[in-house]
Amino acid sequence: MAIYVDDARIHWRGGQWCHMLADSLEELHMFARLLGVHRRWFHRTASYPHYDITVEMRDRAIDQGALLSDKATIILCARVLKTELIAQSLHAMKFRNTSALNLSNRQSDLFRSQEVIA
Repeated sequence: MAIYVDDARIHWRGGQWCHMLADSLEELHMFARLLGVHRRWFHRTASYPHYDITVEMRDRAIDQGALLSDKATIILCARVLKTELIAQSLHAMKFRNTSALNLSNRQSDLFRSQEVIA
């Protein structure tokens, strides 16, 4: 497993920003916590899931073992993370739908049992 950072240096709000990705979402979030990167900086709905980090944070990430990566590596990693994020979302939707169905069935059973008592 690895953490990847680029050297994009996007100018925004008076700073220079780069992207941070990883081989897995779990590893990405853990590394972000280690750096003190706010979870709200995670771009879940962007074209690919990533964290925006300042150049200074990127330098700290590299000191902690992140790999300064070229565009091709970032794109490849981004595709993997996007696939993982989609799979997680589908699983969560399936779980919510199953939970709602189970709740609905339990409510129906309760209603039927109250009819029997009445």
